[in-house]
Amino acid sequence: MNDALTHLNMMLGQWNRKRWLIYHLVEATVPAYGAASYRIGPGMDIDVPGRVTGIASAFYRLARVSETNDDFSLDFSSDFGPPHTIGAGAIDIPLAVLTSREDYSRIGMKGLGTYPSAVWLDADYPVGNLYVWPSPSVGEIHVVVQEQLGRITDLTADIDLPDEYHDALFQNLVVRLRSAYGRSRDPVVEVLAKTALNTIRSANAQIGTLGMPGNMPLGRFGGDMNSYWAGGGVMPAREIVDRTVNVPVLTPVDEPDTIKPVPGTF
Repeated sequence: MNDALTHLNMMLGQWNRKRWLIYHLVEATVPAYGAASYRIGPGMDIDVPGRVTGIASAFYRLARVSETNDDFSLDFSSDFGPPHTIGAGAIDIPLAVLTSREDYSRIGMKGLGTYPSAVWLDADYPVGNLYVWPSPSVGEIHVVVQEQLGRITDLTADIDLPDEYHDALFQNLVVRLRSAYGRSRDPVVEVLAKTALNTIRSANAQIGTLGMPGNMPLGRFGGDMNSYWAGGGVMPAREIVDRTVNVPVLTPVDEPDTIKPVPGTF
């Protein structure tokens, strides 16, 4: 039984590093005070309950907070403190998330102190470092990270996870234990384990809106490329139909100067 508990916690440790197996993203905050980096982890500058290996998104809040958001506790775990507050005039500025030390190393003036534009996570162990560039001395740094699937402390502990996780834990633990004890593979159990994981994948899927670099040329149908891909520059359906129906076509016997419209069009 103790071996099964060990394998269960080993499996949960693996799942914690797979975004599609995490059912919730949480927001953590640190007041900016001019530092180039902030410690992130349990009890650190950015207080989160476990080791962080990736930043899902980040933004900089320019105004200090003043009004309580009473719905905060409904959206986020109590582990992340009391209800958050948002000032009426607060301005949130999205931050680019650098994904490698090489990208951060290319920044020439790392000591620049002004409004930030990017963050980079040094995923050290047991706690990491969040580098903010440039380094602001006012406002707040907000990062969105994955919720942690907690360890099961003993055999009598309750598993506090969404319902769809229970079958996935059981079936995949069976697969692990059969391998650990040298038992032959069971195709039925393996199919059930895979199906249960796919159910979690479907439930947790969150696909962000496609964005394009801000310096891209204007979209063909108006607006920048970001607004186009987000729907702001999408051509009206009637215009699409009109342009499609009224496009002149060539037949094999037509010459370029005798192009004829498609029959039935204006």
